[in-house]
Amino acid sequence: MGHHSPPLAELEAQARQLDTTPTEFGQWLDQAYRFALDYLRGLPDEPAYRRHAAAPQLEASLPEKPRPLQEVLKELERVVLRQGVVPTSGRFMGYVPGGGLPSAAVGDFLAAITNRYAGVDLACPGAAQVENLTVRWLRNHVASVLRGQCRLPGRRAGRTIAVASRLLTRAHTTFSGAPSLVEPQAPRAPTIRRGPGGEAGPGR
Repeated sequence: MGHHSPPLAELEAQARQLDTTPTEFGQWLDQAYRFALDYLRGLPDEPAYRRHAAAPQLEASLPEKPRPLQEVLKELERVVLRQGVVPTSGRFMGYVPGGGLPSAAVGDFLAAITNRYAGVDLACPGAAQVENLTVRWLRNHVASVLRGQCRLPGRRAGRTIAVASRLLTRAHTTFSGAPSLVEPQAPRAPTIRRGPGGEAGPGR
């Protein structure tokens, strides 16, 4: 006997289990909102690093069935938030991890929930324009640093910024493959030289 696929209506019913109702989504938002507020309220007392004796214990495999969000949030706090570096703490001075700004988190949420494709102008012209504008703003800011409008920590940092500026404009291309931004003529990166007394001054 040949294998028969389930009827389309049966498959649709199974797929519908993945849908989220407005009521359920509202409950998730409310729980996530309260969790985020509690986390932000505790930041003034957070250290830059939480010591831990051992890695948290996890299940052997990912669960096959869903769990209430409240349980997931408790697991998030236990497994992720109670040990290691705390980049959102005001005592954390590292520059690689993001700052965890609440405004940026809201922006990330809206971008994820609307899920527009900003990489192609034809797919979403407005989002593509926002991306181009953001890249242009960043490029101009880097160029202003290279022109000496901001202090640079040293020669190596200046060269790094110059390379980043060029790569930024070269890598940002449109769907057709043509550069979406015209690469500017990046000025020579200023350097720092030391005077006889050790004081810092502009280089040549």
